[in-house]
Amino acid sequence: MSERTTPAQPGKEQVILSTFLMPSAADAAGSADAKLLEDPRNPALWLEKGHAYAKQTRFRDAIAAYSMGLTFDPFHALLLRFRGHRYLSLRFFQQGAADLEASSRFDPTNWDTWYHLGLAYYLLGDYERAEKAYETCLPRTPATGDPTLWPAIISWLWRTKTKLGKADEARALLKDVDPAFDAGENQFYQNCALVYAGLKEPETLRLPPEGQEFTPIALATQGYGLSTWYEGAGDAAKQRETNQWIVDNGFWAAFGYLAAEADLKAAEGRA
Repeated sequence: MSERTTPAQPGKEQVILSTFLMPSAADAAGSADAKLLEDPRNPALWLEKGHAYAKQTRFRDAIAAYSMGLTFDPFHALLLRFRGHRYLSLRFFQQGAADLEASSRFDPTNWDTWYHLGLAYYLLGDYERAEKAYETCLPRTPATGDPTLWPAIISWLWRTKTKLGKADEARALLKDVDPAFDAGENQFYQNCALVYAGLKEPETLRLPPEGQEFTPIALATQGYGLSTWYEGAGDAAKQRETNQWIVDNGFWAAFGYLAAEADLKAAEGRA
């Protein structure tokens, strides 16, 4: 493999970057523009520019920046990974899956790519391929050095297996769920995993702690945990009600919102 096609080595920036509503996003875009004036053919700078747009939730502009970077290096795994993510944000699920599949071929070590590929297939309703992607992602978690990622991948794999009717396999994923574990930024997923494991009351996912309010992202993330718990319990009416609550109140680009929206559309198709 030539130097040009060598995948970027996985690093801290590849794992669940917080790209929503961060400060100084306009400054970051300006900084990227200044660098691109000096080196316009550098794909890493187009990646930086795309990230700056994503921080402003300007996802179409982010896709355009990642795409320009790919004109200079069509084998750039991270450009494909992040463009795939932003396609998912805009409901272009097939395009997102295609980009993430390509990224996984150029860098099969990247946890983040497999995680988002699983989501792409989940949103498409292709749960067999979602399961395969998540099961490829799961054993790569220790290599990230970030144990707080466990609840996120466990939660999505539990949901996928539940949709596939694999209740025993879904249950087996929860054997090591620890109520004392501090999952940091992934605490919302930890709360979902605790509910799935029977260690927390389901409705707590919908009720914020006393004196607090859920952010729209927290609402969508934990709300979808409650929705899928109802699905596993066989309560389709409560599942639909919860999904509608998420769509009415959550952040439109959150994964839980995307999944709730997709579930509602699937339910309409079956009606």
